[in-house]
Amino acid sequence: VFEGCNGLNVMIVYLAFLFAFSGRLKSTMYYLVGGLLLLYLVSLLRVMLLFAVSFHFPQQLYFFHKYFFTAML
Repeated sequence: VFEGCNGLNVMIVYLAFLFAFSGRLKSTMYYLVGGLLLLYLVSLLRVMLLFAVSFHFPQQLYFFHKYFFTAML
């Protein structure tokens, strides 16, 4: 998975947003852990679904990779 497709840039933007608008330390830490875990799982699911699309619908791979899953994440 190339850089930019691994979800790391989305996690960095999430962390910047979280620290810019943070509140109490305890709630910020919950959002930090929960949000990063959720973003990681969604990114992993996205890669798995892209594999399934490439296997079953190879002619649709470009659309799903470039537009659909990018918008979903």
